[in-house]
Amino acid sequence: MEDGLDLLGQGMRLFFEGLGNELEPALRDLAQQMEPALRELMALIEDFDAYQMPEKLPNGDIIIRRKPDLPPQDIPQPGPGGEIEL
Repeated sequence: MEDGLDLLGQGMRLFFEGLGNELEPALRDLAQQMEPALRELMALIEDFDAYQMPEKLPNGDIIIRRKPDLPPQDIPQPGPGGEIEL
């Protein structure tokens, strides 16, 4: 029975190596596409300790609230279309 487990272990190792080789280019492309947005988010947030964990609303929106015990910051004002540019 030990030989069977060894063969199963080898098969699983080969499977996951192959899966990793197939997914690597897609993950690299995804990271490159996300990089500009993540850089912009990092510039806006500055200090992650000043914010609560993100919350996903029922409509799919994700909000990141400032911790209530911190002093207020300048609040962006809505533009002509009523939207706030982040």
